[in-house]
Amino acid sequence: MKEKEILIKGALLHDIGKVCYRAMNKRINHSKLGGDFLEQYLKLNEETERLLNCVRYHHKDYLQKAKLDKNDLAYIVYEADNIASGMDRRENEGEEKGFDPKLNLDSIFSVFYSDKEIQVANKYPLIYKDINKSFNYPRTDISLATNSNYEALLNKIKSHFITKDISQISINQLLQIIEEGFSYVPSSTNRAEVCDISLYVHSKITSAVASCMKLYFDEQQIQDYKKYCFNSGSKIFRNEKIYLLISGDISGIQDFIYTIPSKGALKTLRGRSLYIDLLLEEFIDEYLEQIGLSRANVLYSGGGHFYILAPNIEDTKKAIDKLQAKMNRWLMENIGINLYLAIGMAECSANNLMKSEAQGNLFAIVNKKLKDDKTIRYSKDENFLEHIFNVEKEENTAKKECNICHNLVDKLWKYNSDEEIACEFCLNLYKLGQDILTQDLVFVISEEKIDGGIKIFGKDKDLYMYAVNIEDIDMFKGKILRIYSKNNLLESDLAIRLYLADYSAKNENDEVMTFDDLAKSSCKTDKGIKRLGVLRLDIDDLGIAFSSGFVSDKDKIEDNLRYATLSRYADLSKDISMFFKVAINKICAGDLTGCVDFEEKAFNIFGIAKAPKRKVNIIYAGGDDLFLVGAWDEVLEVAIDINRAFKQFTNGKLTLSAGMVMFSPTYPISKMAEIAGLLVQMSKNRKDKNSIALFGMETNLKANGQLECKHIYTWADFEMKVCKEKMNYLLARLSFDGDKFNKLSVGKSLIYRLMDLIQLADEDKLNIARFAYVLARMQPKQDKDEQKRKVYEDFVSKMYQWINNNEDKKQLATALNLLVYYLRDKKE
Repeated sequence: MKEKEILIKGALLHDIGKVCYRAMNKRINHSKLGGDFLEQYLKLNEETERLLNCVRYHHKDYLQKAKLDKNDLAYIVYEADNIASGMDRRENEGEEKGFDPKLNLDSIFSVFYSDKEIQVANKYPLIYKDINKSFNYPRTDISLATNSNYEALLNKIKSHFITKDISQISINQLLQIIEEGFSYVPSSTNRAEVCDISLYVHSKITSAVASCMKLYFDEQQIQDYKKYCFNSGSKIFRNEKIYLLISGDISGIQDFIYTIPSKGALKTLRGRSLYIDLLLEEFIDEYLEQIGLSRANVLYSGGGHFYILAPNIEDTKKAIDKLQAKMNRWLMENIGINLYLAIGMAECSANNLMKSEAQGNLFAIVNKKLKDDKTIRYSKDENFLEHIFNVEKEENTAKKECNICHNLVDKLWKYNSDEEIACEFCLNLYKLGQDILTQDLVFVISEEKIDGGIKIFGKDKDLYMYAVNIEDIDMFKGKILRIYSKNNLLESDLAIRLYLADYSAKNENDEVMTFDDLAKSSCKTDKGIKRLGVLRLDIDDLGIAFSSGFVSDKDKIEDNLRYATLSRYADLSKDISMFFKVAINKICAGDLTGCVDFEEKAFNIFGIAKAPKRKVNIIYAGGDDLFLVGAWDEVLEVAIDINRAFKQFTNGKLTLSAGMVMFSPTYPISKMAEIAGLLVQMSKNRKDKNSIALFGMETNLKANGQLECKHIYTWADFEMKVCKEKMNYLLARLSFDGDKFNKLSVGKSLIYRLMDLIQLADEDKLNIARFAYVLARMQPKQDKDEQKRKVYEDFVSKMYQWINNNEDKKQLATALNLLVYYLRDKKE
């Protein structure tokens, strides 16, 4: 192992003794327990002894007594641990006094300040993270963590170390192992503190800080680590701006994703969305590799955005500037000018990282520089004008234009039709959208170009990405730079896990359902309008949440910035990403285990018996937003499930806004997305947001022709008032298939008439009289059934009650709309 690898592994594993301590219940310091535990899985030599020093001596008393050489890496891990703990705002370290090892990990939203609904504090059950099992939701009804819980978790970690010596495990593999093992382990169980920082996040940030310090020391030719990391020396050194917070953001993603033909739209959308994710991850890894950092330094990546903690040295700054220029030049040459990678940076000290008020300023500086970079594109590329001239000159040659991306290419290919309309790049993205659903899929990055390779950015030359089954990796004969494995941990030194929401409904032949299949599966097979439901959804005010979510505005709290720490923002980013990448997959598949608020049952609007797996296809889920399509009724139902799960997951502190609209499956998908997006915006325009807008928009002639949505509700009102109150009442009182016991037999035409009159009631008082006439026609004729007469009287009374209240009238109109869609003949 090289020195840097020893340091990173030592920092990642420095607190593994906490798991040992809580599993064994021995009154022994956790740093000693951790060293003794790891020693079993290391071949002892000079290198592994240095790694063990980082674990055994990361506390002051033990480090002071150890009398290590002044250049021992343990000093760096010791100081990095202190800085990371400072980011957690922990006053004490250890496990022996004032600690309760049975405490569970608090939800990161426990100390999140919000004017939204506040629930009781939720905690996570202590488990080993396995995304192939049910999603782990924070909840109130959990038992305290026991020794046996920790023992089971420790045995899982052991299974990796038994298989492969720790010194032989790659850094990326080790990072993924501790993610699975430490994600639901509280870093501190101090009774006087909030236990909301996971051991995984603390260990990762400790490693990030340690590696930055080491690269800074190397540039400054400092070898006396003890002087700068121990005792009084560290206090002075903490004011030095040796760190660099780097943020990147790809703009133009929406235009890139939705530039597609109607045929094969679902596969194309998936392929293009995934490609953006892979492109961003590839840029991050090219940069990390170039400057000598690991994935531990990535604070967040997803949705076209990333944050990296790097050392503030010349090599780091030059590298990111040059790589950004190369990336944007590559994007211009291969995709066009719509996609652009902007970069923002801010220098900071350890004290800046540990002091909450400084962190806010730090993120503000980074985001401003990111915004500025977008306004002065390509300014870091010295040869930009020359390059543009060469590109334009080349474009004047006789080439063919791709009908999708409109780039000029030598050859066009058939694209889901008999016509040659697509360039090779667009064709391969279409195929990627098809391959993405393969269970054991990996994405291989290689310098080698063979059939099916999709060109992707590389810092020195073009690279190629291949979506292949795991067993087919050997076909590359070792010519692999890195591998992105879909969701699961892959036993390879080159592997990096990429979480991906890829749920798709399957037909009876185990094939992915097309738009047409999904539309036809709406409601019952013999009833109901056959339409494709389209849902777009995202988090309300996420930017504000990240800037001030952990900052209290209450005068009573003296230290109102106490919880505004880098650790918490990193944990918040990770948790939100896991919800959109993993939890939504489970929800669509019908797995609601742990969602105690709705007794783990999927929502059902019409009471139709359905299979647990929803008839929906996820097109994109990541960052903070979701786009899915499916049978219209199931899209609406799964939207409610997602909202209820998100409410529990965030302790009611964050909310979602959504737009749901129905289309013929042949309607252009880009237009579907655009209209659904407008409905999302209408939901967000409401004072409290936290809403869902349905069906579409209408022109309001009384408001200067402005577009409005007449069916827009808070989630609570839509679920409880429209569906559970109004819809359930209508289904319980009306029969549409002939007489039924205690129900009124009505025809579809009567429901249409009621709906129309309710919608026109505000415009003409005469419509109230017509409404009364329609109700009178429903009266049972000479029916001797006293019970049915009472049902009729109750129904009439309820209708008058609701139509005379504006909110009830609006909700009734929406319920009747849904009922009409449910009753319409499939050919209508």
